[in-house]
Amino acid sequence: NGDIDRERLGDIIFNDRDKKKRLDAIVHPRVFERSAALIAEIAASEPDAVVILDIPLLLEADMDRDLAEVIVVYVPEKLQLQRLMARDGIDEEAAMARIRSQIPIEEKRKRATCIIDNSGSRSACRQQALKVLDHLRQKGN
Repeated sequence: NGDIDRERLGDIIFNDRDKKKRLDAIVHPRVFERSAALIAEIAASEPDAVVILDIPLLLEADMDRDLAEVIVVYVPEKLQLQRLMARDGIDEEAAMARIRSQIPIEEKRKRATCIIDNSGSRSACRQQALKVLDHLRQKGN
């Protein structure tokens, strides 16, 4: 029907680096282009706007170069593994393949300018996210 079979695609790209690189080479330039265009539109109409890009592979794609802030939602790898297995209904091997296809979470944490710790409750995570948003708003003024 034209929809992407995300499960099958994940099985391919998380287990074959060359195919992942090929997919990234197709997708990333278009994502960069579209993001830049949308940010320019927002800046033109609302110069004080806070723009948050939700890009799971931001650091892997080197899209953080021109950003004022980099927010990482952090969770220790062990908990990340448990949550991924539960969410996607996959075994540990498949979950680790997905985790290993990314920059290690501790490295992401080091590269962040803002960290939201997601190892606790949703409420605690939400409170941290609101604090980060306040920080971004204050920085813009």
